[in-house]
Amino acid sequence: MTKRAINAMPTILAEHDAYFWFPVHDEAVFLMPIAGLALCIEKIHACMVQPYGNMTVPLESEVSIGRSFGELVKVGVKPTEENINAALQKVLQAA
Repeated sequence: MTKRAINAMPTILAEHDAYFWFPVHDEAVFLMPIAGLALCIEKIHACMVQPYGNMTVPLESEVSIGRSFGELVKVGVKPTEENINAALQKVLQAA
């Protein structure tokens, strides 16, 4: 499922000057600029939770942002612009 989601993202990543960095088990790590962060995350999240086949169970995907794995701040399973910006402020304050 992770590979399928990542394969759906090239256009989104190009539009936002973002890069898929690497997968970690059932997660995906990206590098992206702060400008346009919320919209890019919302689009990537939509790819991660898209159903496929005849799935009837909804998929959930939690989003976190940070400068490193040790500094991740959870955005949650609902990556709204408000939630993303609140997490971003925490990341920037910690820097």
